[in-house]
Amino acid sequence: MNFREAPASTEVEKHIIGGAFLFPESLSLVLERLQPEDFYLERHAVIFEAMRDLQTSGAAFGLQGLSHYLAAAGRLDSAGGDGYIMEISAEVVSDAGMEHHIGIVKD
Repeated sequence: MNFREAPASTEVEKHIIGGAFLFPESLSLVLERLQPEDFYLERHAVIFEAMRDLQTSGAAFGLQGLSHYLAAAGRLDSAGGDGYIMEISAEVVSDAGMEHHIGIVKD
């Protein structure tokens, strides 16, 4: 994959990933508007792809399900590990501003 060059806002990327993970109504919007290549950090693209794959398959997932899926695919380390996935979900408290954040990452 070719990832974007700086400037980038990795904090905005974290908000998008965490918001999509924690607020299912935002997941569809994120999956509709973004592609893995839109993310600056590879770990965010890896997490995004796993969420997309799980959503496409119709599988319900939580933190453990996402981590298990990534581990089974041999991509957990590329995603930053269990700790990073938990960190993202712990930092996000709402999905407010999701449209705006998607626009930042897309641009």
